[in-house]
Amino acid sequence: MRSDILPQGGNEHKAIVDIKTLGIIDGHLPPKVRSLVIEWASIHKEELENDWNLLVQHKPPLKITPLE
Repeated sequence: MRSDILPQGGNEHKAIVDIKTLGIIDGHLPPKVRSLVIEWASIHKEELENDWNLLVQHKPPLKITPLE
């Protein structure tokens, strides 16, 4: 399972993150941004997996709250 993760507030940094392992597959994020992305993804891991399954079925994903 993989997903493009784009930190909110800009797209100057891009990465593809494995939803199961939360490892970066491709791209680069600065350390601070990476830690925030991983923190958010770990909090919402089940929601991300559910959204991935919806997308595979050609259904729209549900909204996931941003990291505050």
